[in-house]
Amino acid sequence: MVPGGDGLDLCRRLRLNPTLSVVPIIFLTARAAENDRVHGLELGADDYITKPFATRELVARVKAVLRRFERPSTPSILKFENVEIDAGAMQLRVDGELVTTTATEFRLLDYLARHPGRVFSRDHLLDAVWGDARFVTPARSTSTCGAFAKRSRPTPRRRVILRPCAEPATASRFRRP
Repeated sequence: MVPGGDGLDLCRRLRLNPTLSVVPIIFLTARAAENDRVHGLELGADDYITKPFATRELVARVKAVLRRFERPSTPSILKFENVEIDAGAMQLRVDGELVTTTATEFRLLDYLARHPGRVFSRDHLLDAVWGDARFVTPARSTSTCGAFAKRSRPTPRRRVILRPCAEPATASRFRRP
């Protein structure tokens, strides 16, 4: 119940407001008829969940909606010192040379580089980088971080890309060079 109106009206008003139109909307309601669900989605809801619902399903649906709305407001090309990360082309260049990475390593590097100095738990990285299509254990994010850190060590021809920080085994943080 929405004080002073109903959720459908609120959804309609939010979608018409240019500033608020990008806010994710999830209906959580007892109205389970097909017409109600379709009407809510047609008005602009991002999901429509009917009661009764399982808590785990609710959490999973909220995470899915938030992932879709986690669009980077940063430019697709990120440059710092000798490193250039082009998210649109999924290319990493160091000192002007193309560096080969796996798709997962690239997404992980891009995510960490766009959030410099922040510490992320394994679960957060799994949600942010692997998303729904993950069939991995939480330790997988740690092994991917470790493998990439080893391959990105400085060589006579290349300076360091990112340095892993000493953090607890359950967290990952990278610092820019």
